[in-house]
Amino acid sequence: MEPVQAFSCGRGDGCPRPAGREGNRNQRYGEKAKGFTGGMLPTGDSRSAAAPSAERCPRPRELRRPAEKSPGRAMEGAGQEPRAGERGHAVHWDICFTQRGRNRTNNVSGQAQLGEGPQARNYTLLPGQRDERCGGRIWRVPQSIKNKPRNQGEQANSGATGHWNEQENEGRRMRYRGGQGHERARGPWNEQENESRGRRYQGGQAHERARGPWNEQENEGRGRRYQSGQAHEGGRWLRNGQENEGRGRRTQPRENPRFYQNPTPGGAQFSKQPQQVKRIGYKFLENLLQKDPSEVVITLASSPSLKELLSQMTMNPSFLQLVCQVLQKACTSRMDRQSVQQLLGVVKESNFLKICLPQYVSDMVTEAVPAVRHQYPVHITNIISILQELISIFPASSVQNISILLTVLSASINALRASGVDITEETEKNLSKVQMLVQHLQEKRREGTLRADNYILRQTQTDDQGESYRTMTVYPTYNEVHHDEKPFLRPNIVSGRYESTSIYLDTHFRLLREDFVRPLREGILELLESFEDKGLRKKRFDDIRIYFDARIITPVCSPTGIVYKVQFDIKPLRFVRWQNSKRLLYGSLICMSKDHFETCLFATVSNRDNADLACGIVQLCFNAQSQALLAQVQPSDSFLMVETTAYFEAYQHVLEGLQEIQEEDIPFQKYIVECDTQVKKPTYLTMDTVYNFAPLTEDPLSDEETHHDGLKSQSVHVLDPEQWPSMETLRLDESQMQALSLALTKELAIIQGPPGTGKTYVGLKIVQALLTNKHAWQSTVQKPPILVVCYTNHALDQFLEGIYKFQKHGMVRVGGRSNSEVLKQFTLKELRKKYEFRYNLPAHLRRAYMLTAGEMKEAEQELHEGAKHLECTMYGVLHERHLEACIAPQHWDSLMSRLDDEKFYYSASQHSVILEWLGLGVTFFTHNAAENPGGQQEREEEWEGEAEEQLLEIPEEADLIQADRVLEDEEAVKPQKRKEEERRAVHELASMLLAMKLEDQEEGTAQQKAMQWEVTAAQRKKMKQKMKVELRKLSAMTEMEAKAIQDLWQLDLSSRWRLYRLWLQTYQGFIRQRILQHEQQYQAAAERLTELKLQEDLCILKDAQVVGMTTTGAAKYRQILQKLEPRIVIVEEAAEVLEAHTITTLSKACQHLILIGDHQQLRPSANVYDLAKNFNLEVSLFERLVKVNFPFVRLKYQHRMRPEIAQLLIPHIYQDLENHPSVLKYENIKGVTSNLFFVEHDFPEQEIQEGRSHQNTHEAQFVVELCKYFLCQDYLPSQITILTTYTGQLFCLRKLMPAKTFEGVKVHVVDKYQGEENDVILLSLVRSNSEERTGFLQIPNRLEDCGHVFESQGLDHYMDEDDDVIKLKVCPICQTPIRKNLRYGTIVKRWLDEIEKVKEKIQGPAQEIESNRKRLQVALVRNTVLQRNLPLVFLMLKNKLEASVLSTKNIGLIENQLNFYKRVADLTKSLSKIDANERKGLRKRLDEVQKWLDQPRLTFTGQELSDLQSELQRLTYLLSLLARCRDASGTFTPALAAEIASVRQILEGTKKFTAEDEAAVKADLERLCATLPASGLGLSEAERVQVVNAIGCPRGHWFKCKNGHIYVIGECGGAMERSKCPECHEVIGGTNHTLDSTNSLASEMDGATYPAWSETANNMLNFEDLHRLL
Repeated sequence: MEPVQAFSCGRGDGCPRPAGREGNRNQRYGEKAKGFTGGMLPTGDSRSAAAPSAERCPRPRELRRPAEKSPGRAMEGAGQEPRAGERGHAVHWDICFTQRGRNRTNNVSGQAQLGEGPQARNYTLLPGQRDERCGGRIWRVPQSIKNKPRNQGEQANSGATGHWNEQENEGRRMRYRGGQGHERARGPWNEQENESRGRRYQGGQAHERARGPWNEQENEGRGRRYQSGQAHEGGRWLRNGQENEGRGRRTQPRENPRFYQNPTPGGAQFSKQPQQVKRIGYKFLENLLQKDPSEVVITLASSPSLKELLSQMTMNPSFLQLVCQVLQKACTSRMDRQSVQQLLGVVKESNFLKICLPQYVSDMVTEAVPAVRHQYPVHITNIISILQELISIFPASSVQNISILLTVLSASINALRASGVDITEETEKNLSKVQMLVQHLQEKRREGTLRADNYILRQTQTDDQGESYRTMTVYPTYNEVHHDEKPFLRPNIVSGRYESTSIYLDTHFRLLREDFVRPLREGILELLESFEDKGLRKKRFDDIRIYFDARIITPVCSPTGIVYKVQFDIKPLRFVRWQNSKRLLYGSLICMSKDHFETCLFATVSNRDNADLACGIVQLCFNAQSQALLAQVQPSDSFLMVETTAYFEAYQHVLEGLQEIQEEDIPFQKYIVECDTQVKKPTYLTMDTVYNFAPLTEDPLSDEETHHDGLKSQSVHVLDPEQWPSMETLRLDESQMQALSLALTKELAIIQGPPGTGKTYVGLKIVQALLTNKHAWQSTVQKPPILVVCYTNHALDQFLEGIYKFQKHGMVRVGGRSNSEVLKQFTLKELRKKYEFRYNLPAHLRRAYMLTAGEMKEAEQELHEGAKHLECTMYGVLHERHLEACIAPQHWDSLMSRLDDEKFYYSASQHSVILEWLGLGVTFFTHNAAENPGGQQEREEEWEGEAEEQLLEIPEEADLIQADRVLEDEEAVKPQKRKEEERRAVHELASMLLAMKLEDQEEGTAQQKAMQWEVTAAQRKKMKQKMKVELRKLSAMTEMEAKAIQDLWQLDLSSRWRLYRLWLQTYQGFIRQRILQHEQQYQAAAERLTELKLQEDLCILKDAQVVGMTTTGAAKYRQILQKLEPRIVIVEEAAEVLEAHTITTLSKACQHLILIGDHQQLRPSANVYDLAKNFNLEVSLFERLVKVNFPFVRLKYQHRMRPEIAQLLIPHIYQDLENHPSVLKYENIKGVTSNLFFVEHDFPEQEIQEGRSHQNTHEAQFVVELCKYFLCQDYLPSQITILTTYTGQLFCLRKLMPAKTFEGVKVHVVDKYQGEENDVILLSLVRSNSEERTGFLQIPNRLEDCGHVFESQGLDHYMDEDDDVIKLKVCPICQTPIRKNLRYGTIVKRWLDEIEKVKEKIQGPAQEIESNRKRLQVALVRNTVLQRNLPLVFLMLKNKLEASVLSTKNIGLIENQLNFYKRVADLTKSLSKIDANERKGLRKRLDEVQKWLDQPRLTFTGQELSDLQSELQRLTYLLSLLARCRDASGTFTPALAAEIASVRQILEGTKKFTAEDEAAVKADLERLCATLPASGLGLSEAERVQVVNAIGCPRGHWFKCKNGHIYVIGECGGAMERSKCPECHEVIGGTNHTLDSTNSLASEMDGATYPAWSETANNMLNFEDLHRLL
């Protein structure tokens, strides 16, 4: 049977359409897909549909089958399904392979017989082809050349793709009743699913019911269900890939009017259908040329007539010039890059680029009219600009056509220049750039490395530091991940000016990028080093979180593009409380790899659902580069998934903004870069500008206007402070008045507001003054809004609610989820719904929006079906009927051969052959049950939880963070009902596709339900457990292995599962390739739609008076802000915002910047402590300008705290914070003797495993009881707030607070309560431990060194004094070293740096010391001899190595001690080898050596080292002699005894053991050893000497295993590999020059006292050098 070939409209006999681009596209795609049309169907060479080449069919199917193998076979008519074991011929949609048929004959000759219909008349089938209609598409089945049926005259019938007999065909034809019958082409979706679809009767048209169970009579009955009218096929998903691609591009409003009712899921609705776009002509383009670049590109990209325009073979020169002008203008749009890409994608494939432009350029040379010739440079410039954009966006696919055009263009330019036409230097420079790029790309193409347009090509620029920050990738590179490539970094300059704006931008880009890259880089490097660790899954990493066995299951359509459902192993995370966990938060960066990070996929978390996370499922959005790699990923591929804690999306937007911003566009460079402190007035102000301050005098708490009559009509010159109203009139205190004046009269103003001083109040006064007098800063043409930026959603809500009191309209809020009902009407989401907005939207946006949304909808429908099938493959074992096309013919026959067994046939036909084959069937398990009758059935235990008391509702931390990160407009939360419907649809499909499901729910099909009656619950549970384990395995059989298999039933179970996984992966691959193009179509359309939404949002924002954004919103909307061009920007909480975030918020049009905050409360948070502290990343623009003495106002009257509380802040944090009179009037707190008190306890804290948080249950109980006590004092719950410093304590508190008692009491983490206030605050600080660690509370702006107070000027003088002593200054009163003081932070840092330098000189390099410490710790732990024989010494050395401070000298001393003690331990251990009578004396000598070693010392002198070495050598010789004497006792001659006594006299003496003594002893021992046997060696001394001499190694190369068997290590003597002892099979050798801990030196072989490769040897050799260093 020949594989199916699909055509959208190929060139066939009788086809009315010419063979155009689509046919060619089919041909190219078929070649590219290596025989799979549309990425799914195996096909022959598409150039010859009637007779495809057999060589191109990837798997020829053998048709001949022994008929007797399947007796009683049911007929396969329309609506039938082959029984298990039969080779059905229908094109199954779930695999899209043509299935193989049995020996059937078809006596019908000629063409396929179909009902005559309107489409049937439009084409004629070629001989040997089968026609199938599917949704208006034609499927042609060419007859195979290689595998011809035995009856050569037969033709393929249009029914199921088999060789039918006449009776079958006749019966099939009779099933049509009048009208026109269209056979339904089977889709990859299962027949039972289609059965349900077949019931959908619409308007008299009967949809044929799909083929169900394998019963002939049932199918006959179904065949008669056709009523009058047309019978339509159901599934439309089987389409040619290129056809769909074309349809997506040709979508027009009239093609599917339903799209305009609801163009996109969750999107806005359009009530009006756009008018059809007319043909693009001269006038149209001339008008378009007058428009904004954004409108130009959107109009062209969404115009259906664009292809027609650019497909012309010839074009009038003047018209072509106009087209070039318009295209060049379109390419200049910075906001609409997806539309630019769409537009240039059409240009790239057009005749305009391939024919018209080259012809036009070549004709320039022959132009005779001088005036025309001299206009060419302008048009050449336009052409070059277009080529620059083309080559950058499509570097691979456009290079050939552009290179041809460049050749012609260069020749024409040279000719024009020679004839006197002026070609500008800029034009030639740009041409040269394009030529260089093309040359580079052509080289890459020749090398074979340029294959796809997977990246945007940029011109590289280099500076002294290497790669320019403008071309650096935001994501980590391979070298960074694998080679720990250290980046070039500059610190943020906080004490002076920057050298240039370029360096300023470069500095902040690199620091910000390093802040999120370093944790990932270091975490992955640590992970790579830990891959061999057995406890890897339990290991805790500092910088990253690890998820194992992650699998990319299926694509999912979201409003912003394609995201992917990823499943990971949840077992290691079963204790995670996802509601409160910071894991997998929205926007977090994810890195996935399946090859030890040789290749990486980068993604961000796109949707976080706690219920899904608990099941191990998360949705990820992959970046563009990773999306290109996903095409090859299967759901069965297992990845290691790594997460960093950084909120990557914020980093990404800001980093891209820094790369895009031009140096000249940064406002206020005079102050920001050059640190000039002479601040000018805002540009829009003049000396004559007058302001009306009357609204500022109104009482915000009163509805009456109470401002002074004199101010109603009086206006004041704002730059004249003498004319300003008094601070009492404006309801301000002295410092607030100064802040207001500064903010309104200086172009860059900084206002510091300590807690309770009213910085928000002042900020609102500033906004009110500016809005009241907007005539001063808004022109008649442009009316840009005021931009208000806040760090948190809460602060934004507070500020905008304050503005709402005096500005009831004209506001827009862009940020995360808002809790304010008042502000709901001002969110982008709500404003888009207004009718007047839709009505006033520009026509080009409406038209583009609807067309793009239609494309998305169509692609989503196609993609959703495929994704469901892909997901189902992970939920159980596929039924064999869906895998048939993935199974080789001989394997299929082998699999089905067991159906000849009647007993097996009955069981398998009721269920599934493949289940029986995989050991999951009824036969297998009932057989096992019979063999084990004693097995008990597992009881299913039911557990009913006790009714829990409802607890106080506390916002989950994960939800709070999510709310700050996700813009309200981006929330893609599906209604629960829709989620349930989708989940149910997947499970229903799984019930149809799968022979067995993993879920414990009731099985769906009749066969599966029947199975439940034949196996017990315990067996069923065992089946599913086995299946789950096997499905999670990764090993699959290779194609080569599979080909060698003949009988599938002879394979063991493990091999069967491996083969099944090969089939499954093949099946998944087909579906994955099939839906890939729909993913790409949807993604491209979604990206264009996102850009269009930005354009719509810009229309909304332009009409606003005030735009409020969070810093996250400002980062994401940075392009809109550049177009919006707000002249006034107010940043609240400015001290908490990283400087890079602030800079990217500003546009070149900004004339007035007001920063409000307090750097002494909270600073910006950085991920990397080193960057925060040593590179000043945590210093905001606000704080940096304050540090360089930029003018600012500090509000000094606090209106919030009672004096006792305020006193805690003065003067440790704020020098001059004063109490406003209002705080002196507070009542005393009821029920307690003091309004402020601290409670001290010593109950220890508990560390919480997940989240690295802490809790203190005693403290929580105390605080809750205290809260209850205050409630009993008649305080309202709303008057009490409980704060804590750790989220762990937050939920410890919650468990103790039932809602019925504590409803209304607020419970928060301190950092989430900033700016809030209440009457009673209960603070739980949590920390209580024996180490006295206070955690983050020791950060300088929360605690300081001591509480003593000094006059500031005198202390400044004291701190500035240089007394030539390198040490920290101390408090003059208590002598406490001054380390933690914000005021003198720079001085303290300088001292600490100097101290560290001195330390390094004295102690040595810290890194080297730490390295040596670890090396010695390892050596100590491995020395089991020392640990067993000298345990106290072992502990002493261990404690020394764990000391917090070590120097190079300390390390040297410890190393010498370790080596000497090791030798003493070895000798102590060897005492057992000598006679018991001799041990006492030798032990006494060893004790004396150890006692001398135990003496405290700073170092060993050279003499001490030499003497100690000599003494230990003497004792080694003595022990060796005594050991030999014990083994040879009773055999001494008088002469031998005398010689032994002489040697012992020297060795047992107390005089110094000199070199001469050693030489004499050595000579005597050599003579004695020849006579005395060597202890434990089993050979004589002479033999020992012969062995040692034969080996020829120096001393220290001989070692022994734990059982004393001797071996030698050659070369340097250092062990480099492990092996096994040939005698006892214990470990011998070692690694990295380190001997295995169970082995030891065999000194009995050569008399060595230490190994040749050892620290002792090195110390002895290099002692003189070491001595000089010390």
